[in-house]
Amino acid sequence: VGDRLDAVMLRTPGPEFSDFRARLDLLMDDHPRARQLLYAATVALCSDQARLAVNHGRAVVIDRYLASTQVYAGLRGTPLSLLEFARDLVKPDLTVFVVCEDEVRRQRMAARGVFTAEDERSLQSAAALRSAYLKELDGEVLVLDSTNEGVGSLTERVLARLHAPANPSLWR
Repeated sequence: VGDRLDAVMLRTPGPEFSDFRARLDLLMDDHPRARQLLYAATVALCSDQARLAVNHGRAVVIDRYLASTQVYAGLRGTPLSLLEFARDLVKPDLTVFVVCEDEVRRQRMAARGVFTAEDERSLQSAAALRSAYLKELDGEVLVLDSTNEGVGSLTERVLARLHAPANPSLWR
């Protein structure tokens, strides 16, 4: 989708955290509130980057955002309320929530070559995780089941939604 829109591609946490993310996760494994705040800080950084890009007329696609931080904090049993924090973040025009059958998800995670304890926890709580995401997501949400659909088909569905006449504010 990002390529088709010539969008600025962002994710949380961003690539600048790649070198030490695993170490921070391990360090904060027994400190879920600190971990949630660390991930929230990466969301704030991403929001600032997105705001700058939008102010320069660019479309932005973000892989994971505040809902992900909140849902995983809830999965760990310690969701702090970040309502005040969230008010200052860039709001998405559309959130695309991609789901698939649990066994397909497990296979895709294993194919990445890295399968963490967090991945296993998320698989064990898959139904609760999906439900929590759907409660946490705000604004317009497009849920796509990728179990039997490829990236190309999913991309076309997202682009069709973005360019639907009911969404003129999404045309950029």
